[in-house]
Amino acid sequence: NVFSGCPYNSSVYEGCMILISDEKVTISRISDISAINIVTIPIFEEPRKIVYQQDLGVFGLLTIRAESQAIRNEHFQKPQNQRPYSLRLTDEINVDLKSNCQIDVSCFQIINQETFEPLYVHSFPFFEIASSLACYSCKPQSLFVVGTELITEIGEEPSSGRIVLYQFCDNSLTLVTECSTKGSVKCIDVHKEFIICCVTHSLLIFVLRPDDNLLCLHNFSNHVTSMYVKCMDDTIIVGDLIRSLAIYKIIEDGEINLVAKSSNIDWLTAVEVVDKDNYLYSNMEGCLCIATNPTDSPIRNELLNLEVSLAFNLDQHVNVFKKGSLNSNNIHSKNIKNTKSILFGTISGMIGVMMDLPPSWLTVLQQIQSVMIKRLHSAGNIDYCQWRNAYSEKFKLDSKGMIDGDVLDGFISQFRPYLKEILEPIEDGFESNTSIETKMDQVTSYINDLMHCH
Repeated sequence: NVFSGCPYNSSVYEGCMILISDEKVTISRISDISAINIVTIPIFEEPRKIVYQQDLGVFGLLTIRAESQAIRNEHFQKPQNQRPYSLRLTDEINVDLKSNCQIDVSCFQIINQETFEPLYVHSFPFFEIASSLACYSCKPQSLFVVGTELITEIGEEPSSGRIVLYQFCDNSLTLVTECSTKGSVKCIDVHKEFIICCVTHSLLIFVLRPDDNLLCLHNFSNHVTSMYVKCMDDTIIVGDLIRSLAIYKIIEDGEINLVAKSSNIDWLTAVEVVDKDNYLYSNMEGCLCIATNPTDSPIRNELLNLEVSLAFNLDQHVNVFKKGSLNSNNIHSKNIKNTKSILFGTISGMIGVMMDLPPSWLTVLQQIQSVMIKRLHSAGNIDYCQWRNAYSEKFKLDSKGMIDGDVLDGFISQFRPYLKEILEPIEDGFESNTSIETKMDQVTSYINDLMHCH
């Protein structure tokens, strides 16, 4: 029974309220979001890529479904809301295939952002699979860029593909232009006027000319299999399936130069640009690493060798990174900057988040983590530090620069009775002569804020 309350601000508890009841005083904060509401939309086929076109308020979705005459007949015996999305806008029952033939059909769909129902479905020709998708805005047009691959022999690497630009307007999809490629278009990203594509062993840079034709400005063919590309400001990062990372810089006059590479041979699964000097990637073994430009380059314009500044074994196969957070709430604590929050998704269905921490709090949390690790009882007598070390077939790195969020969660939920004992010997990161009670309040508040950030 709360009988009084008022706003409360302090260096530790900022933007809070004090609530007074008969027996206690409670310091609380109203959160903008307390849970993530997840809505599952069954589409009854395999999704491949999805993008959101903000200018049009629609989603672009690439899907694949198995197709044969028998499968088509089976689909049309079901209610429309139980058919694959790509068949909900058609009444065509017959398929131009032999009766015993089954193939994969690739489709590009425009999805309503409010009802999540298909507005338009474009089916690609047989044996052409849409493999990559991006949004491209060049005023006054808002376009979708689709990369494809042409399957000629099962098990063989596609030797050709297409880059296709579509415009969605008045519930109709129009082909703006297309360009043939000598290989599969693995990944597409857009930066300003540039359309940047990974095509087999090459990195291709396109622009859309005023006559709506694609012009290839650059072709870098020094990759084994270029799989992933991300851009930020003047930086382009390319993830090679085998040769790890390559960093390109966009010069003011439109030139693009290769400026840095990683010497570690690694099988990559996803990449992301953290900032102009730090690049995040994951490998097949489920390890997260950040490669950093060396601080001292002896020769100007020399090709730099990237150094690993962070390594951590997540023990999950990551297949996508995306900047942002699942939480729309802006934490009121001045300690939580959350300027470089990066989401990651794994093939097991897990979604996680990585956040940057101030150096002072990184020092404190590293000390807390090291103390807690000694108190953990592992299953199978597995050493925690050894388990978190990053590795691949070619190298092994000690875990560094990363705080394990699961360990911090345990600090609050399981080790609260030992809070004073854990924090008492820790001095680095706190102001001099900080009392143990203040340490406990600051650490508890900070970890709780971190837990609410995702």
